[in-house]
Amino acid sequence: MHRALVSPQWVITATSCFASEGEAVASAAPTVTIGGTDPSGSGGRVLPVNWIHPHRDREVVLIRLALRVLDIAPVAVGATAPATGDALRVADYGRTAGEWAPRRPHTAPVVTGSVAAGSFGWTGADGGEVSACQGDAGAPVVRTGGSGPELVGLSIDAGQGGCLGAAGDGPRGAEAVRVDDLASWVRLVAAEPTTSFRAYWPSSAGIGGYELKNGADRAIALDHRSWGAQGQLFFYQPGGQLAWVVGRAYPPAVPALVTVRPAVRPDSILESFAYPVDFRHQFAGTSGQADWGTDEAEARNFELLSGNGGIIWVSCTASPENGVGVIKVFPGLLNGQTEVGEPHLGVTAVCFKVLAPAGYVKLRIPNVYEVQGDSRSPGAGHDVDATVVNVTSGTERTKRVERDESEQFGRTDTICDENHPDYPDNCRETLLELRVVTS
Repeated sequence: MHRALVSPQWVITATSCFASEGEAVASAAPTVTIGGTDPSGSGGRVLPVNWIHPHRDREVVLIRLALRVLDIAPVAVGATAPATGDALRVADYGRTAGEWAPRRPHTAPVVTGSVAAGSFGWTGADGGEVSACQGDAGAPVVRTGGSGPELVGLSIDAGQGGCLGAAGDGPRGAEAVRVDDLASWVRLVAAEPTTSFRAYWPSSAGIGGYELKNGADRAIALDHRSWGAQGQLFFYQPGGQLAWVVGRAYPPAVPALVTVRPAVRPDSILESFAYPVDFRHQFAGTSGQADWGTDEAEARNFELLSGNGGIIWVSCTASPENGVGVIKVFPGLLNGQTEVGEPHLGVTAVCFKVLAPAGYVKLRIPNVYEVQGDSRSPGAGHDVDATVVNVTSGTERTKRVERDESEQFGRTDTICDENHPDYPDNCRETLLELRVVTS
C-alpha cells in the first residue's frame, strides 16, 4: 500500500487498498510503515492503525495512526485542480520492468493529461515511457514547483505497458483519483486537536481499589489506552478525592463514517500477488535459461502460484552473495514419474532466492524429500518455514528449515512408515509454501 502523510496522525491512500471488490472497507487495519526507504519497514517505523475513514464517493481513504509523526513534514493537499501539461512527480514501490518487489522507491517526472471531475491522467514527461504497475495503487502524485510540493492525486489505474507480468507494448501512463477538491474533507476528518482538554467522565469512588482520599497521594497522569496517543489521559490531583478522564478537545465532529465497497477495475494497479507469467532476472547462473515465470515452471513439472516477490524461483547455479546462496528443494522420482526442476548435483532441484525479509511464495512441487537452507557462511542466510501436504491423507504440516541446515520430507522423513503396504506412495508430500521466518 502506498500513501501520503497529510497531517501528523493521518495518511491518505486509495480505498481499494483495504477491500476486495464488493467487500466493505474495514474500520481498522494492522499497520502502516512511515519513513525509511524499504517497504518491509526497515529504516522506518511500523505504526498501528486505529481508524480508516473512506470518502463517500471517491476512491480515497484517510487512515488514522495510533501515534503522531512529528519528525516528517506532512505534504500539503493541493487547492487547485491539475491542468493539462502541469509538471508532476510520482513515487512508488510497485513492480518495474524487471523487479517484482523493489526494495527502494522509484520516482519519475510526469505531466498531467486529460482532467475529469474526479480524476486525471498522467504520462511520462518529455515522452518518457513511464507507467504505473501492479503494486502502485495509492501512489501519491505531487505537483512540483511553486511554493512547495502539493498532493493532487493518487494513482489507481494503468495500462501497465512494460511492467513485469504485462505486455511490453501496452499503454503507458496512469489514471489518478483527484484529491485537490477534497482538501476541506481532509481538514475536517484529519483535524488537529486543540491545546485544551475537556472532561469525559469523573469518578469519586476511586480507581483500582484506591479511594483517592489521602491528601498525601501523588498526582497521577497516565495514558489509559496504553498506546502513547495524545487523545485521553487519566488524571488525579492530590487531596481532590476525584479522578478524571480527560481528552483533547477537537474541532466539530467529522463526517459520518460510510460503508464503501470499492470496485476493482480491469486496469487496477493493486498488487494481485499472482506469480508473473514471464519473469527475467539476474539469477540465472550458468543455466542459460532466460525466463523464470510460471510457463517455464510448468515445463519443469511444478507450479508457481503466488507470492509477494520476496522469494523467487532462480537457477541452482546462481552465485552466492554475501554468504547467502539459494534455498534448494529436492523432489524425488517415484514410480517412474517425470523429472521436476533442473539437473543439479546428479539429481534434480528447484531453487529459490530470498530477496526480502518477509518474503513468501506459494507453489506446488511434488514428491519433495528435502529442503536445504541458503546459508553459505556462518550467520548468513534465512530461516524459512516449509509447508507440505501429504498426497494420500491431505494432511498439511509445516517444518522450520534453519538457514544452515536441511530438513527431510516425504519418504526420507523419520515419520514415514516404510513398512506401510503403499510405501513410498503413502509418504509422498507436495511442497505448498516457503515463507521467511521474521524475528
